[in-house]
Amino acid sequence: MLHPFADSGLRDQKENDRVGAFPESTGSYWVVSCKQPAIQAFDSSAGGSILKPPVMQEFGRNKGHMRILLSFADRSDREKYACGCTKALLASGLRIIRLDLMPGISMVNPFRRKTGFKDGRDTLSSGISELLLQLESVKMEPSDLLDFVQLGQDGCYHFGLPIRADDILCCRTDVLVRLLQLLRRMSDSPDENTAVIVVIESLPFRVLKQICSLTNELHIIMPPQDQSDGNLCEWELTDLFSSLPPNLLKFFSETKKVSI
Repeated sequence: MLHPFADSGLRDQKENDRVGAFPESTGSYWVVSCKQPAIQAFDSSAGGSILKPPVMQEFGRNKGHMRILLSFADRSDREKYACGCTKALLASGLRIIRLDLMPGISMVNPFRRKTGFKDGRDTLSSGISELLLQLESVKMEPSDLLDFVQLGQDGCYHFGLPIRADDILCCRTDVLVRLLQLLRRMSDSPDENTAVIVVIESLPFRVLKQICSLTNELHIIMPPQDQSDGNLCEWELTDLFSSLPPNLLKFFSETKKVSI
């Protein structure tokens, strides 16, 4: 099912986009409709023909790979989508670094021990808070970021939870941009064999305009249609897209909930 934005001005605005990952579909606008666990991708300008879902793509190392997952859905739907991306990238043999840009209380602790473990406390890495402080005054290289991550239970390297819940939201925009630039340089390097997943929630649109332009792909994770204001979402996303590079891949995902 095509997302309702497919027939709006968003498609017209992006009719000249070049979709590099699918050379046979140059000039098309992409919409993803998601029904867990299956994900179907559609080419809206070609009559909605079914194509390979973005989480199932093959990733060559001639170009870097960074995905931003911009979530307006609840935590469960957000993490289901992120899990699909993670599994596909791990299956490709890539090292994955995941960065969460959201309030600390909205994050999932990737280091939490499973129920039944009695020895030691849950591991709560505060690497992200320390890193943001360092970036304010210290010139860093992409390899320096590895000093601030730990391997999580999902197979990704995580910066962990912030010390205070609003550390990320209160961070200067230029610092967040610098962090994304370093991650992009790492994912672009064939020697690193690294993919980056950036999961974003609750950041202002003025900030999103500056950081979303740094990614290879932008995935919009939408709530069910009956749980959001479609007109407001369309206006904000149209405004966001107008600030992004025309060749940036964009996907929509919408989880369908069934009443029982």
